Amino acid sequence: MQVILLDDVLGLGDAGDLVKVKTGYARNYLIPQGLAQHATKDGLNRIEAIRRAGEERRRKLIHEVKDKVEALDGKKLTVPMKVGSEAKIFGAVTTLLLQEKILEEFEMEVDRRYIMLEAPIKYLGTYDITLKAGAEASAVLKLHVVDESQPEAPAPKAKPKAEKVAAAVEASEPPAEEAAAVEEQEGEREELASEIEEKLQDQG
Repeated sequence: MQVILLDDVLGLGDAGDLVKVKTGYARNYLIPQGLAQHATKDGLNRIEAIRRAGEERRRKLIHEVKDKVEALDGKKLTVPMKVGSEAKIFGAVTTLLLQEKILEEFEMEVDRRYIMLEAPIKYLGTYDITLKAGAEASAVLKLHVVDESQPEAPAPKAKPKAEKVAAAVEASEPPAEEAAAVEEQEGEREELASEIEEKLQDQG
């Protein structure tokens, strides 16, 4: 089903875009929420007007969020998460979660479309998160993803592969004392074998 977006819809398009969506999604959500309308002839004739109205709302929204973005510059945000192995967390830190945490920590409502996150975060650590309100304002938020069971502990660092291999080899090698004892036993066996060989030669 084709509809014309009347407002920006994250992950779908901007106001004035002609998009194809599932009929149920359009009828049960987009159209009732006033986010889209049927792609009728009248609607198609109004696309430019819809786009201009969308751009105006976008500029207004950016102006409203500008001060919030600038106020977050240099701030620190800690997000506790459940942790599995190798410092990997259960689930992920997404723009939606960051939006909720920013509201909770700083009492600022910032739409997640202004949180620049290339991909969901899946490991403990410290990250620089960029927030951007168009060309008017930008900020860098220092994000700490920590183990919720040990929120004060530094995030564990995964060992490089070479270190893991070295550790495995070291673990498989016997202690120096055991190695010396084995070497001594081998020497005694060699001496015994030589004595037996000499006796056999004398008897011969």
